[in-house]
Amino acid sequence: MADFAARLTGLRKQRGLRQVDLADAMGVAQTTIANYERKARFPDEQMLGRLADFFGVGMDHLLGRSVPVRDGGPNIATATADAPVLPEAASRCLQLLRSNHAEAALGLVQSAMRDGLSLGRVYREILQPALVETGRLWERGMLAVGEEHLISAATQGIMSRIAATPPAARASSTRPRCLVLAAAGETHLIGAGMVADLLRQGGWDAFFPGGNLGIRHVREAAAQIAPRLIAISVTMPGCLHAAADLIMALSVHGRRRAFHIIVGGQAFQRYPGLWREMGADATAEDAERAAEAARRLVPWTSGGSGRRKG
Repeated sequence: MADFAARLTGLRKQRGLRQVDLADAMGVAQTTIANYERKARFPDEQMLGRLADFFGVGMDHLLGRSVPVRDGGPNIATATADAPVLPEAASRCLQLLRSNHAEAALGLVQSAMRDGLSLGRVYREILQPALVETGRLWERGMLAVGEEHLISAATQGIMSRIAATPPAARASSTRPRCLVLAAAGETHLIGAGMVADLLRQGGWDAFFPGGNLGIRHVREAAAQIAPRLIAISVTMPGCLHAAADLIMALSVHGRRRAFHIIVGGQAFQRYPGLWREMGADATAEDAERAAEAARRLVPWTSGGSGRRKG
């Protein structure tokens, strides 16, 4: 959140505005702006959009990811420079999904797996890049909401076909448990689902209730499941505050020492180091690395009791 706080403060001062002036323009209390600038809170998507419109900059600039838009014109240099070069398989998969050829996309993925690509690599090298590009196109108004939803639903369908839990990884009292969820308010659940899939493949009992669980519900789930690890996914920056509140609540209420916490998702990639400030034990760029971090945090062997070594 440091980049956003610094950008907001700088933009406000460039305009010669006091915090109370900006607050009045946004229709919020002065303390709200103060909290944004001292990194105590993070605005939701609607407020981010209003702030960007007020200062005449792009959302990327406000979040510290690009140079500003000048004179109200499109920032063509940034729009082309930040377009990623997708791996060939990811690009082909996205083309098929955009054309509503989900079965063909599934066939492409299954062919890659027959050629030796692991589930983790399929997620990291094909599906995740395709989804990131989908989000980039949507953010720039180059993809309709309905098309974005279609691609997401088709991707989840592919995952359900290729990630069947092997018998050796099914529920067992000797295996470590993990609670995987998306932060409250987060509607992007695929990344968290990928983490749960790979943990199950690695022998974990991974519980994935999805998203929109409040703090009380997460506490209840943790009390029932007794996980060794809680994994929290955040895609939209506006949901970072919910993840921070959850981690703080889990720490305050006495259960923090019972499990480790790992966080990930695109929002954390935008703010390196934020995971430490929140009090998490680790972060990961993708589902495959999240599974690797889980093994480091909770070492165990399939023939043992599932308890952490040492």
